[in-house]
Amino acid sequence: MRLTLQIDGSRIDVMRYSRILPLAFALGLVLTHGSGCVTPGGAGGLILNYYDGPFLVTGNNVGTKRGEGTIQCFLGLACFGDGGISNIARRAQIQKISTVDYEYISVISFLYTSTTIIVTGE
Repeated sequence: MRLTLQIDGSRIDVMRYSRILPLAFALGLVLTHGSGCVTPGGAGGLILNYYDGPFLVTGNNVGTKRGEGTIQCFLGLACFGDGGISNIARRAQIQKISTVDYEYISVISFLYTSTTIIVTGE
């Protein structure tokens, strides 16, 4: 039995292409991930990432207050959270921002990612 698809009068033998479809899907996934998904630190392991680093340092003295905001993504399809520096500072009652750092976690590249923005100041 052959599975065929007819579009605009042209017949396409689906079974003929069944071996290359998974390869094409995997290649497309790798290409789309690599083209636009740069992690905050510029590094990126395919299986697991966990690192942090500085994002911004001001001339203000290091303060005692600290606020955090996290953005999480699932399957690269749905993302939610609040990583806005001004929103984080307002919630932590920070008037003068001293530093902004980030923490990045990803599992199997796009399966789960989390970016936490950390704001310190007075």
